Amino acid sequence: MEEELRKDAAIEVLRSRRDFHPAHYLFKIEHFSVLLEEDIEKCESDDFEAGGYKWRLCLYPKGNKERNGNGYISLYLVISDTRNLPHGWEVNAQFRLFVYNHIENKYLTIEGG
Repeated sequence: MEEELRKDAAIEVLRSRRDFHPAHYLFKIEHFSVLLEEDIEKCESDDFEAGGYKWRLCLYPKGNKERNGNGYISLYLVISDTRNLPHGWEVNAQFRLFVYNHIENKYLTIEGG
């Protein structure tokens, strides 16, 4: 019982405020194994808007070899149109990606900011 109390005391709650409404986007791949069998290097989602910017998800089914991801799935959140952004632009974003593995019925969560 004492060990359980220590675990509960270690839970950290983060609070923040934001100017933009939360957004969500679903990028569903029906047959992931086909991407592997067809040796597809990179797959991208359609553009979607969040926080006033256009984004897309970029997936490397066998990993991004240029970034030492070989043998792993690499997933990136990318700004899709940078032509209209000013020189030296910078965007700060908080995001959470969920990757669902239907075989194990589990999610991998990736969070960044």
